[in-house]
Amino acid sequence: MRPGPAIRDFLSGKRKRYVNPISYLLLASAAYVLILHFLGLNTFFEDVTLGFAEGAADKNDSQASTSMFIQALNVVSKNHTYGLLLTLPLFALNSYLIFMREKYSYFEHLVINMYITGQQMLIYLTAAFLVVKDTFTEAIPLPLGMAFNCVVLYQIFTSYPPVTRILYSIATYLLFYVQIFLLALIVAVLLYVTK
Repeated sequence: MRPGPAIRDFLSGKRKRYVNPISYLLLASAAYVLILHFLGLNTFFEDVTLGFAEGAADKNDSQASTSMFIQALNVVSKNHTYGLLLTLPLFALNSYLIFMREKYSYFEHLVINMYITGQQMLIYLTAAFLVVKDTFTEAIPLPLGMAFNCVVLYQIFTSYPPVTRILYSIATYLLFYVQIFLLALIVAVLLYVTK
């Protein structure tokens, strides 16, 4: 399976063989959410954020900021898939900025990242059945999804040297996490100031 060349084919106009990226993303996301919900399984992200919330609550810190932090973690954990879909344009912007020399438009980067995110949802769904609760295996889905993303970006952006493609793929993720951290910091400051 070579998702990078398949996405390149789709972008170059060979679309008959491929599913529409929006349909694919929505179907994969719906399957991910519904199957996990009906089986009573948590998403990996839900397990991680709930673990952080439990850890913060165990400190018996009665400060309002800790309580607000726990509430925010609970909201994030219950709405991870929606958050992933909402941050997709930001991730597409990052891949557009980092791989700018490749001459794909921002909207083509959005298509690339829709397919990647749809595949990641299926990876996370598969991993949900393999994860053993309260073990190190709970952490496996995220690096798997990230590695898949890097492999696909590596396969798509072939005009760059191999090492550069690897570094740029990682840089796309790092930039995304820095942006998410800054957004979270801004929200926390705003919440603190308005309180």
